[in-house]
Amino acid sequence: MSGADVQRHWMDTNARAAQHAASCELELVTLELGNPCARYADVKLSALDGNPIEARLIVPQTAGDHPVVLMFHDATRSIRGWQHLTRFVALDYAVLALQNRPGANGVLVEEPLAVGDGLGVAMRLGAEKAPRLQRMVDEETQRVLAGVYADALVLAHVAQRIEGLDANRIVCWGEGLGGGVALVTASLVGAAGVAALNPLPAALDASAELVDVAAISQGYDSPVLLGTCLLDLQATPEAQDMLATGLGNVERLRYPRYAHERVNAFEDQLLTWLVARRDEPSPCHQTDA
Repeated sequence: MSGADVQRHWMDTNARAAQHAASCELELVTLELGNPCARYADVKLSALDGNPIEARLIVPQTAGDHPVVLMFHDATRSIRGWQHLTRFVALDYAVLALQNRPGANGVLVEEPLAVGDGLGVAMRLGAEKAPRLQRMVDEETQRVLAGVYADALVLAHVAQRIEGLDANRIVCWGEGLGGGVALVTASLVGAAGVAALNPLPAALDASAELVDVAAISQGYDSPVLLGTCLLDLQATPEAQDMLATGLGNVERLRYPRYAHERVNAFEDQLLTWLVARRDEPSPCHQTDA
C-alpha cells in the first residue's frame, strides 16, 4: 500500500468519524471534585465499530468557549489523573483525554534484559550506536491501533457538541503511542498544532503501513513540538528523524540521557508552547459532518 493510499484510507475514516460524532449518543457524567474553577465529567460514546469510547473532560468555568487540548497517553500507561489534567485550566484550555483501547501495549517491543536494565542503559550511554530492536507490530495490535486512531478522530469531532469547547481551536498532545495518535489526529482534523514526545509507531515493517504515523501525518504543516529521547529503543531517534522530514513546521527537542520515558522538561516546554497556540484557529477543522 502506497503512502497516498494510506492517507486516503484515513481521510475517508476521518469523514466517517465526523458523521458519526454528529449523531452518536453522547453521555457526560458530571463529577464533583471540589474545584470552582472547572467542571469535570467522564465522557462516554460509541466508536465507529460499536465499541465504547471513554474520555475525561475538563472545562474552565470562565466565560465563553475554550480552546481544547486533545490528550493521548502511552501504551503501558493509564490516562492521566484529574489533578494533572487540571494544569491546563490555568491556561484557559479545556481538556479531552482519550482512554486507549485494551490491547494497545503490543506496540511496544520487548527489550532484552541486557538492554532494558540499568546496566544496559549504561552500555547505551557509552556506545557509539544504540542496540537495534526489530520494529514490527502483529496483526492484532495493528487492528487495535487502527481502532485507537479512529476513536481519537471521533473524539476530536464530538468536541463540537460539548458546551464550552471551541472545536475550531484544537491542539493535540501525547507521549509514546499517544504522541503517534496526536500526530495522526492533528494531521487529519487540521488541528492548530501538535506536541508529541517519542511518538509511536514509526519506521515499521512494511506490512504495518496502515498504522504508520509517518505515512499518515506526512505533509502536516502546522506547528509541531517533537521531543526525542536519544536512548529510546522503541521510538528510535532514527525513526523520529524520518518522521520529522515529512512535517512542514517542526521544533525539535532532544534529550540525550532519556530512554522511552516521561520527560518533565518537555512537559514544562509544552505549557509555553500551548500559550502560543491558544488563539490560533485550526486551519482545516471540519465543522460540518
